[in-house]
Amino acid sequence: MDSASHGRGDRGYPPPVVATRSWSRKLAVLGLMAAFCLGCASKILDKYTSRIGALTYDEALSELGPPNHVADLDNGGKVADWLQQSSRVYSTPSTAVVVGSWPNGVLVSPGGNIGSTPSVYLLLTFGPDHRLTNARLQYK
Repeated sequence: MDSASHGRGDRGYPPPVVATRSWSRKLAVLGLMAAFCLGCASKILDKYTSRIGALTYDEALSELGPPNHVADLDNGGKVADWLQQSSRVYSTPSTAVVVGSWPNGVLVSPGGNIGSTPSVYLLLTFGPDHRLTNARLQYK
């Protein structure tokens, strides 16, 4: 019998093995988590855009606490932002590949990627009467 009939390579070793891991499920979960978190930020924006003209700066302070940043405007109004979601660091896994015949092959692992999501701030602008005039999300 020749070595090919036993599924072996030229030198009697098994054929090259490629070992990969499927990370699609983990990436899908990460994507759902990110969508959920951004959905939460969107809901808070809806809450405050519906209150334009009615919400006062003092009411915002009592609901949201002290702002992360606040600035006085030339017209006597204020602009302030509140952190809604902190930046998150994530990494995508790499795919491991065995080059050559196992166990003598070389493990090649092209590195995964590391990234981060932006921090999400609720930016509220108040007019000279200290009533809400604008609400938006700011990504930093």
